[in-house]
Amino acid sequence: MASDLEDNFPPSDKRTLTAVPASEETMKAFRARLTEQEAAALDQLKSSEPALCEGWSDAFLMRFVWARKLDVTRAAELLKDHLEWREEYGINDPLDMDLMIRYLKNDAFPWSPGNYTKQGYSVSYLRPGFMDKTLLEDLGLRGVMQAHWIAMDTVLDHDIDVNRHGGIVVEDLAGASFWDLKGLVSGHYSWDVRKLGECLQNKLPFRMGGFIIVNAPWYIKLLTAAIKPFLKPKMRKKIHICSVDDLHHYFTDEQLPTWYGGKFEVKTDWVEEIFIPRGGLSNGKYISPGLRSTDLIEGYTGEHPIKTVEELAAEAKGKKKKKG
Repeated sequence: MASDLEDNFPPSDKRTLTAVPASEETMKAFRARLTEQEAAALDQLKSSEPALCEGWSDAFLMRFVWARKLDVTRAAELLKDHLEWREEYGINDPLDMDLMIRYLKNDAFPWSPGNYTKQGYSVSYLRPGFMDKTLLEDLGLRGVMQAHWIAMDTVLDHDIDVNRHGGIVVEDLAGASFWDLKGLVSGHYSWDVRKLGECLQNKLPFRMGGFIIVNAPWYIKLLTAAIKPFLKPKMRKKIHICSVDDLHHYFTDEQLPTWYGGKFEVKTDWVEEIFIPRGGLSNGKYISPGLRSTDLIEGYTGEHPIKTVEELAAEAKGKKKKKG
């Protein structure tokens, strides 16, 4: 089965996206990459909740199974909550593609295909210092939620291993004033941080591998204290504050963005090319079951064993104590 899959979908460097909807053969290849346990959990979800699953592809439904670690009961609950959330906030309504493209190209929210950590997590960035406040006002709460989901929808289509293991967010607070950050936390930009936190944790089929904060100002503890009540205990433990120099614990030079002195150039030139022809959400229609290339895997793992973000953060702290 593995060799057939490789013949149909040769290893990919995962640096390009597709605007072509998945074919029947693509969906078969997607199923072929599932383990026996994953396929059984997917089939159980579809048989136990036929009305809930009707009309959605295996690629879309599997997101919820992975997000709840193959627990079918919890996956069904998440799927139900997700669909209700979409209805409540009009996520299914036609997207303002000009606003969505502005959001995805904004330097405050960059993501680029092919950017991974040593652990294989896909990486997104949040840089409030580059925030376009007018864009946030234009989007409003519904638009921000739509934009978050269309971005996540793209990432999950792009690499099914991100569905399995999750992704991380690097939040860089350089250039962001206290009032900028306070405005984000307190909802000055027509959004509600509590509702956004609820959305990210309980409505979207995405596993958060870690949340790394760099260039943190002295008052970061005050801001995190304001946000933590809205986070689950497990999510709180995934937040790690470190220096830019410490990022080498998470990235190889090849995968570290150029703005941190690395070699990876984060680009957004893919945005118009992908979203103008798509014209809306994917919902698994553009799934790419192709494998990552051996070269890329070696590039982001190096000689390091694959560890969680928490384990690497603990190691970094331990090395600092020894130096001290």
